[in-house]
Amino acid sequence: MSASPLSAQDAGGGTIPNLTFTSWTGPYMRSQMLGFVRPYEAATGQRLTVAHYNGGIDEIRDQVESANVIWDVVDLTQADLLRACDAGLLEDISNIELPDGSDGTPAAEDFVAGALSPCGVGVIEWATAFAYSGAAFGD
Repeated sequence: MSASPLSAQDAGGGTIPNLTFTSWTGPYMRSQMLGFVRPYEAATGQRLTVAHYNGGIDEIRDQVESANVIWDVVDLTQADLLRACDAGLLEDISNIELPDGSDGTPAAEDFVAGALSPCGVGVIEWATAFAYSGAAFGD
């Protein structure tokens, strides 16, 4: 099980395994389907099994400890990725070779700080912004 994006390169040569991609439901999953799952399927001709979960690492731990791992690629928060990696629940993918960016930038230089870890590759950036009314709260 790894926490990484899907790419046609992952398929390598030969037989493409049946993979299970796991993420949250709703509009976020729709974005994952459009951004990762469908392009992977189009590039490889392989349909992915899509599973849903509510986050955290408990389900991952249960699969690993029962020797019944059914998820291959999991969309995790960075905190969950680091916890699961430290607990030995995820595969070490530090030896994979990521392709250069579209402009030729080496992968190691093409990600934001902290996006590459031994067990995963961060591909989603987001932020929370707070806004308030100056009339209601003052300066």
